[in-house]
Amino acid sequence: MKYIILLSILINSLYANPYYYVNNKKVYLYKIENKDHLIRNTIQNNSIVYYKTKNNNTVGINNKILIKIKNNCNIEQLLLKYNLILIKEIIKNIYLIQINNKSDIFKIMNNLYFEKCTKYAHPNFIRKIYKR
Repeated sequence: MKYIILLSILINSLYANPYYYVNNKKVYLYKIENKDHLIRNTIQNNSIVYYKTKNNNTVGINNKILIKIKNNCNIEQLLLKYNLILIKEIIKNIYLIQINNKSDIFKIMNNLYFEKCTKYAHPNFIRKIYKR
């Protein structure tokens, strides 16, 4: 019986959905396997992975993260620690950063979220723009 429970936990962890944090709560994303209907609306479709949110919104995620740091902290320390590339400072203490390996985005983003200098870290979401 113990082996069945252990095997069940292991299988679930292998197929777990990616997530990020908002207000100390996990927000799960569900990968969209068939994104053909979105490709024509995306310039760099090979670098974007599409997900559905709990509210059934479609979002794209690439290798970029938005991060806000506290006033007394330095972004350079985080860039060095996680081997990140600074793209630009959007406004004071809010940065757009790039990771080298897109497959690590959720791991790095969630580690950044729990850094003492970070107020938040989440994907740079890409959404389809609809005309009114």
